[in-house]
Amino acid sequence: MEVAQKKIRNTNIEILRVIAMLMIFFHHAIAHGGTSFWGTLDVQDWLRESFYHMGKIGVIIYLLISGYCLVDSKFSWKRVVIIFVEVLLFSVGFFIYYLTQGNVTIDKNTIYGVIFPFSKDLYWFMSEYLILYLASPVINLAINHYGKKFIIPAIIVLFTLSSVIASFTKFSTYEQYFLIFTLIYLLGAYLKRYPLPELKWRKYLLPIFAIGLYLLMNYLFIANGKDSQVKEMISRLSFNNNSPLALIIGVCIFIFVIQLKPLSNKYVNFALSGVLEIYLIHDNPYFRSRVWKLVYDGSKIAYSDLWAIQFVGVTLLRFIVIFMIALGIKLLYSNTVVPLLNYLEKKINEKKANN
Repeated sequence: MEVAQKKIRNTNIEILRVIAMLMIFFHHAIAHGGTSFWGTLDVQDWLRESFYHMGKIGVIIYLLISGYCLVDSKFSWKRVVIIFVEVLLFSVGFFIYYLTQGNVTIDKNTIYGVIFPFSKDLYWFMSEYLILYLASPVINLAINHYGKKFIIPAIIVLFTLSSVIASFTKFSTYEQYFLIFTLIYLLGAYLKRYPLPELKWRKYLLPIFAIGLYLLMNYLFIANGKDSQVKEMISRLSFNNNSPLALIIGVCIFIFVIQLKPLSNKYVNFALSGVLEIYLIHDNPYFRSRVWKLVYDGSKIAYSDLWAIQFVGVTLLRFIVIFMIALGIKLLYSNTVVPLLNYLEKKINEKKANN
């Protein structure tokens, strides 16, 4: 979901972007795919919760990539229009599909949400991301002008207010997401502007620590299954976009990837494009019910010792199918709508020049 100028892309980052989307996909497979929490408090429930909670880590990694890439990028109003039009087309297109299913109810709020898809009820992430992108020139200006004198205090303040304090209170709302998005953006930007020393073999400890901590917190969440207050606190600390431990886990994984030897393969980068479209397809409320019945209905995967294997296999197959569709849509959009927008921009600029 990054808006970057044309330049050589680090294939490692592109792969991480897809992995982050896959984590979000697994989260939605649990949240919307009909898979139940069995309450057995055993390995299967532990695995289920681990798949469910990884979506928040995926969002954090996505935003770290955004800050890492956008801090050196020039803001583009054309890019804003390109993203807005694409999201609008997905919104309207899937809503038309929804109308063909029959027995649907429509009110003015529904129509409003479809026409203005950057809402918390349709594509909440895109809403917050677009606001962040619009604010990025100001953030980058402060980073460029003040450097560490701005970015370090800003990270400390935002982490304290929107992560630590918010995790111990109920200060966690849709409106607060912008603070979290800004915090994660700054973390990614800091790692780009002020790279850490080469960790050598020690970098491999980072994903081991991150995965171990993540699995441990999910185990504690399951082990305290009958204590709702303890579970709520574990969730606040570990499984939300603003959770301190979730941020630590995401940052550790991200640092590991950027510490790897940079790779650049234009063919792999091309094959991995269309990640935004994966999100726009599978999390559209007017189409998601079809997504989770691709290959096999997730709600029909019964509790058993083989549940995790079945679930992972089916979800990966779904992801591949959606990935291929998304790539096709990306190519179509890039070769039809984008050239049209470029043509309109050219005509507008020519008209301004003539005046």
